Amino acid sequence: MSGFLGQVLGSLLGGASQGSGMGNAGSGQFSIPQILLQLIANQPGGLGGLVQQFQQAGLGPQVGSWVGTGANMPLDRQQIGNVFGDDVVEKMAEHTGLPRDEVLGQISQTLPAMVDGMTPGGQMPDASGNDLLELGMKLLGR
Repeated sequence: MSGFLGQVLGSLLGGASQGSGMGNAGSGQFSIPQILLQLIANQPGGLGGLVQQFQQAGLGPQVGSWVGTGANMPLDRQQIGNVFGDDVVEKMAEHTGLPRDEVLGQISQTLPAMVDGMTPGGQMPDASGNDLLELGMKLLGR
């Protein structure tokens, strides 16, 4: 996962920092939720592709709880790092201006709630990347 996500992250953040308005007040920095939304919307399979990556990493029960209607099971920083890979985490740190450990901590807090909010009623959305991005942006506005 890390090789492909690293490429997606690099191209998204490289283009986004050049005038898309996604960064923070022209600083070229992004928030973790912004980065996660872009990754979800632009990877093959969208949200389903991300869920599948976590399942393949042996975290099916955790990610299943995010999609389901019950309480969200947490992930620790090491589990997040194992799924995303060092190169992606380092790029996230670079583009947020946060230390690596803080990036992992924020992902571990943000991602379960984000996936939960994008799967109303415990169902994966049947939506394109743009629809998922719009849904995610609505979640960020709450």
